[in-house]
Amino acid sequence: MKSLHKRITTLQGEYVQNFERTRVRLFAVMTFFALAFIIIGFRLIILMGPNAFHDGTPKASAILSSTEAAPRRGNITDANGITLATSLATRSLYADPKYVNDAAVLAQELTDVFSDLDYDDLYTDLTKDRRFIWIKRHLTPKQQAKVLKIGDPALALQTEYRRVYPQGSLTAHITGYTNTDGLGIAGIEKEYEKALLKGGSDLQLTIDTRLQYLLKTEILKSIREYKAIGGSGIVMDVRDGEILAMVSLPDFDPHRYNTASENAKFNRNTVGVYEMGSTFKLFSTAAALENNTADLSDMYDVSKPLKVSRFLIRDFHRIKRPISLTEVFVHSSNIGTALMAEELGTKKLKDFYRDLGFFSRAEIDIPERGMPIIPGRWRDVTTLTASYGHGIAVSPMHVVRATAAMVNGGTLPDPHFVKIKGTHEKPKLSIISPQISARLRGLMTLAVEEGTGSKVKQDHIWVGGKTGTAEKVTERGYTEDKLFSSFVGVFPSNAPRYVILVAIDEPKGTKDSFGYATGGWTSAPVVSKVIEYMAPMMQETRHLTKTGFPELEALRKYIKEDEDHAAF
Repeated sequence: MKSLHKRITTLQGEYVQNFERTRVRLFAVMTFFALAFIIIGFRLIILMGPNAFHDGTPKASAILSSTEAAPRRGNITDANGITLATSLATRSLYADPKYVNDAAVLAQELTDVFSDLDYDDLYTDLTKDRRFIWIKRHLTPKQQAKVLKIGDPALALQTEYRRVYPQGSLTAHITGYTNTDGLGIAGIEKEYEKALLKGGSDLQLTIDTRLQYLLKTEILKSIREYKAIGGSGIVMDVRDGEILAMVSLPDFDPHRYNTASENAKFNRNTVGVYEMGSTFKLFSTAAALENNTADLSDMYDVSKPLKVSRFLIRDFHRIKRPISLTEVFVHSSNIGTALMAEELGTKKLKDFYRDLGFFSRAEIDIPERGMPIIPGRWRDVTTLTASYGHGIAVSPMHVVRATAAMVNGGTLPDPHFVKIKGTHEKPKLSIISPQISARLRGLMTLAVEEGTGSKVKQDHIWVGGKTGTAEKVTERGYTEDKLFSSFVGVFPSNAPRYVILVAIDEPKGTKDSFGYATGGWTSAPVVSKVIEYMAPMMQETRHLTKTGFPELEALRKYIKEDEDHAAF
């Protein structure tokens, strides 16, 4: 019994000893692995650099890591939901020069993948004492695969967003574009930067891409036919200022804005300011009628040139008799318009032009806006010439906005590209009375039916308009062979809803135009074609017929049958 007890005691001692040895070994193994994890983790922290846990741009990373540089910009769509601008996720390549083992080898491997990179520049960058350099932005999937095969620990990928414009150049002057870092630098992209980038909001524009394409196509035809250097056009709702289309040619691909010429990026509708010629007769006539210094039946002797100081004012086509104010407008007489402005007076004309916004930048929601050119010294003769668009330069957008006020009942709309939710809070400025607006609608319609705008006449819809042709100013002064030819039209002119302006820059006369390159030949046909295709697209069709137009009929009694007049 004593022997058995002694044996049990011995076994218990051996068990305790074995257990202790096992516990020590297990602790040693656990300690080893713990130290190993600590060492590996510490090494990773060293590799990731001092700013590893900072929420900014990483200084270094493994080749398979991905970080996001900036939030995604909101989409831009047209009035019908067609995408004009969107952002696609891409991968961009950067490097940490500190972990480059052989800059020469890595530079060669990278230039083999990216043929547009310069070896010497890349080698210099890889040997700089910096922690972050961009190698290539927005890689294609094939390029990413090749970079992964290089497998250099100094390289890393970062997720970015690339701005894409599905309609290409069609709306480039409206949407604008972003730079490589995704920041808006032109157009809607710049004007609404805060909403698009920081807010991530989508924007719906008033633009209709169908009309945009139609307008561009027809302007391009005229540019080619008349060998012009450029052209522009705008379609706007006269009631609320919504811009349905705006084209400036030449245009450019917003994806390649860096290689586009300044001429192509130049917005002729909002930045360009021009002497708009006889389109201004609409506004000076409105000023005279509104101020009661003239009436539709007033007569003006236009049979001979008007001499003012050392200046001589002539008509493009001479009329050898006194004519009524109505005929002055319909036949676009410079002499008659100047005589009417003389009676109106300098102050009243200047005040009217100022109220129309001609003395300040156009009110439009894109940053590209040119400043009008106003005579530094406004003399009496300036009043006469400015009445028919000579000596004062504004943008086509100025003219579109002012024309809308002339026909919509007398209030200035606020032109805009972005859809406005709810009622426009800004009060509209009343320019003329509804009665004068009605008379102007009749005058513009008569100018199309029987005057200089005959080439825009439609068979089944009332159209009103005004031609404009101006000589451009060069170093040698006004040049006869460099014209800026335009036409501004409204339809349906008995109940106006849309205003359309088209301008062709430096057109050349052709055999078919008998050598003329005036607004009636180059721009009016474009407006006519746009109206022809646009009218059936309108939701409201009750005014798309040539039914009663009392204001027009009332004006016909002031028109005397005369010889044919050339369109200009």
